[in-house]
Amino acid sequence: GNGGKFEGDLLVDQACMSRSCSTDRVLIVADGRNEKIYFAWQTDEQTIKTRPELSSWPETARREFEKWQE
Repeated sequence: GNGGKFEGDLLVDQACMSRSCSTDRVLIVADGRNEKIYFAWQTDEQTIKTRPELSSWPETARREFEKWQE
């Protein structure tokens, strides 16, 4: 990861496999106040998965997901 950053109350970090950052990567959003963690990852198949479902992520976390997707 890059050491993470705070967006409001959320800690946001991301990482990727060397030489394949466009496909093998992960986004982690930690909400310490509400004791929740949100994950998104992309594999070689170009499929992005989220846990929990993206629709349950708080708005700030969804914005970070959208930036990460670009």
